[in-house]
Amino acid sequence: MAHSPSSKEFLTAVDQLMKKSLDFGCAAMVVSVGYDIIMDDPHGGWNLQPSIFEEIGQILTQASMPLCLVQEGGYLYCSI
Repeated sequence: MAHSPSSKEFLTAVDQLMKKSLDFGCAAMVVSVGYDIIMDDPHGGWNLQPSIFEEIGQILTQASMPLCLVQEGGYLYCSI
C-alpha cells in the first residue's frame, strides 16, 4: 500500500507546487479537486480530514493567478 501523507506533508507539497509553478511562469492553473484524499472515501486510500480543503484553498488563493477547480469523474454505485 502506498504511503498516506500526513496533512502537514500534503499541505507542504501543495505549497511547494504552487511556488514552483509561479517560478516557472505559469499564468493559470487547472486543479483537480480530488475528494478521494479524505478518510473513509470508498475509492481512496488516504486518511486526511475534510477540513484540509480549507487550508488547500488558502494556499491556492495566494497564487495570484487564474485558477479553474475541476471536480472530475464521479462514483458509480450499483446494486445487483
